[in-house]
Amino acid sequence: MRVPLSIAGKALRLAGQNRELKVLKNLDTTRSLATIFGFYTAPDYIFRNDSLMALASRMGELDRVLFPVDARQIDWPLYLCKIHLGGLNRYALKERKLYSLRATQTRKKAA
Repeated sequence: MRVPLSIAGKALRLAGQNRELKVLKNLDTTRSLATIFGFYTAPDYIFRNDSLMALASRMGELDRVLFPVDARQIDWPLYLCKIHLGGLNRYALKERKLYSLRATQTRKKAA
């Protein structure tokens, strides 16, 4: 059984176990990052879009301009580096950065 981090965190805080809470948060972050980046570790994927391309061939010119579906037209290095990973950084890893910021603020107050 997996106890949500928020509940475990409150219980550990009440028990004065801040070090264990930090370890728990680190484990949770590691699990989350492994899930997020696991997609990139074994890129043995084959994506097919034959049906989509067949549909696009039946679209009018205006629809083709409005709804481009040919993946060959995508600038993949730009998309992956600037858009996809940028989005992961901004949204998926946002919570992790918040933990880091709070930890830094706590250390500064203690010093």
